[in-house]
Amino acid sequence: MSGIEVARKVVVRVPSQNILMFSMHDDMLFVKRALDAGAKGYVTKSSAPDQLVLAVQKVSQGERYLSDDIAKRYTEEGSNTGSIHLDSLTKREFEVFRLLAIGQTVAEISERLHVSYKTVANCQSNIRQKLDVSNATSLVKLALDHGVIAMADVPSDRDI
Repeated sequence: MSGIEVARKVVVRVPSQNILMFSMHDDMLFVKRALDAGAKGYVTKSSAPDQLVLAVQKVSQGERYLSDDIAKRYTEEGSNTGSIHLDSLTKREFEVFRLLAIGQTVAEISERLHVSYKTVANCQSNIRQKLDVSNATSLVKLALDHGVIAMADVPSDRDI
């Protein structure tokens, strides 16, 4: 389960919970999704340590906090995530997209998310249509280009 999904589930159970995301992802798509899921703060792992300390203090008081590297871009770009429409994916489709991009099969995703094979297959079809990708290579490239996954997440030939 992704950190964004965890945040969403925590907020559903405890709406007053103050959540701070600490992530390697600095793409605005992740920031937007984290904030939409209920996070009050977002700090990247490349931020200075004092930023994390300040973020914990602010978020624990119920204030919103974005690390400097994110705050500037968030102000400039807002929730704009680029020319492709990753933000058009539903929460479920985005999670399936991420898992497909790291090389999981439809069957593995079905088991992991505790949904039917057909649900995942339908999500995959919707994802390909919404993102205009026709094969797995294009899907992985798109995920890499937009910071949804890192190169280390992509299985090598030895992993297959």
